[in-house]
Amino acid sequence: MISFLIFLFIIILVYGISDFTKNKGFYKLSLYRKVDKNSVVEGEEVKVSIIIENKKRMPIFFMLVKEELPYEVFNKNYKNITQYSIGGYERIKKTYAIPIAHRGVYLLRKIEMVVGDMFGFFTTDKQIDNYLEIVAYPKVVNIIKLKFDSTSHQGDAVIKRWIYKDPLYIKGIREYNVEDRMKDIHWKSSLKMSKLMVKEYDYTSEREFITIINVQCHKTHWRYINKEAVDRAIKVTVSITDTALKEGIRVSAWTNANIISYSNDIKSTTIPCNSLKDVLELCARMDYMPQNSFSDFLNKHIKYFKPNNTYVIISSFFTEEDQNIIFFLRNKGINLKIIDVSDKGDLTEVRGVEKIVYRGEKY
Repeated sequence: MISFLIFLFIIILVYGISDFTKNKGFYKLSLYRKVDKNSVVEGEEVKVSIIIENKKRMPIFFMLVKEELPYEVFNKNYKNITQYSIGGYERIKKTYAIPIAHRGVYLLRKIEMVVGDMFGFFTTDKQIDNYLEIVAYPKVVNIIKLKFDSTSHQGDAVIKRWIYKDPLYIKGIREYNVEDRMKDIHWKSSLKMSKLMVKEYDYTSEREFITIINVQCHKTHWRYINKEAVDRAIKVTVSITDTALKEGIRVSAWTNANIISYSNDIKSTTIPCNSLKDVLELCARMDYMPQNSFSDFLNKHIKYFKPNNTYVIISSFFTEEDQNIIFFLRNKGINLKIIDVSDKGDLTEVRGVEKIVYRGEKY
């Protein structure tokens, strides 16, 4: 009988200690995550740190941390599960890397903590809201590395012609430098001064270069998506935008795609500026699914088109209504160009609007 009572006492004591250590496990225990950077370029990696702080005397003998990593990283559901034991008043930090292979928005979601008693009999868990957003920008490829087909000229030369500042009047003459075009040489002044002189141009108003990415791939805009075509459009966009910026032209980008953002209200059009960052941010956050049809998008923004700007529509598909609106804008004097990023290079042409076909990267 005494042996039984001793055994029962031990069982009750162990249970009590186990229950106490389990229930007190989350007391003065904190966990949070940090990333070394919130934005990267596709192909880079992000370092994620888990920091656990036990701010009490009692140690934690058993603890699991379960993280569900973004599906897009591994193309499958993947949980990062790590086991810890933490002493009293101890701080632990663990860092691991997540490879980011493709442009987009990646969200680190909730964390599940599981704490067990010192004997390993019981556990209790807790969910922690710790959302972190990582934006992966598309890689900027130099335009000379991209292949384009044109009916009359090399594609990259055509794009440079679209981008290059159109001279509207000559404001003076200056000495030639290696970056000047031969056709700008002022021969009469050059002969008189015995050195090459070129015309210096000015412009009647500030010009802007706007790329418009259409992600609609079917007559019913929500029915079908073409991820490869959208990615091609984004690659071309950042490349020609970067080239335009190097020419000193203000740039912006528009799209009818859904915009992915977990923390900010990001618009589908950027403000004209002299920086590539806003265009990269928009391209990173673009979904493959259109927010609305391209014709609805054009009609909504039709009042913002200006004759002095250059608008390059990058698309793999047009409806008849799209073509009619583009033709209407062209007849109003809007400077429109089209880049075809369809799989076969067979995007319908719009009468009076120059079109070239993107054929991939040069190797």
